[in-house]
Amino acid sequence: MSKILIIEDDASVTKLLSTVLEKKDFDVLIAHDILKGTTLAQTEKPDLILLDLVLSEGRGVTVIKNLKMSTCTDNIPIIVISGTDDVSRIAEVSSLGITNFIRKPFDINDVIAKIQEVL
Repeated sequence: MSKILIIEDDASVTKLLSTVLEKKDFDVLIAHDILKGTTLAQTEKPDLILLDLVLSEGRGVTVIKNLKMSTCTDNIPIIVISGTDDVSRIAEVSSLGITNFIRKPFDINDVIAKIQEVL
């Protein structure tokens, strides 16, 4: 069973993603902030991370940088899910080595398809 870490501070998005992923037999971990997300990534070593870029206490870019700098987490694929249409921000996270970018609002079937491509 693949393990997916969701780092997202919007409870409704987290609930939708976790419910659908659990029905697809994924083991789901949830973090609502940067610190918990980074800690879970390091301790649980998920197979994939779904990451929002705009979190209540900081930017998801910080999470990406921290994870990519650590040999413990640098190879974990990251799919960013964000409502931003800021081309420079999308380019910035792409240059940091994310696996894919999904724009909110999203079609859950597209999210599942991208997850399955990665895993």
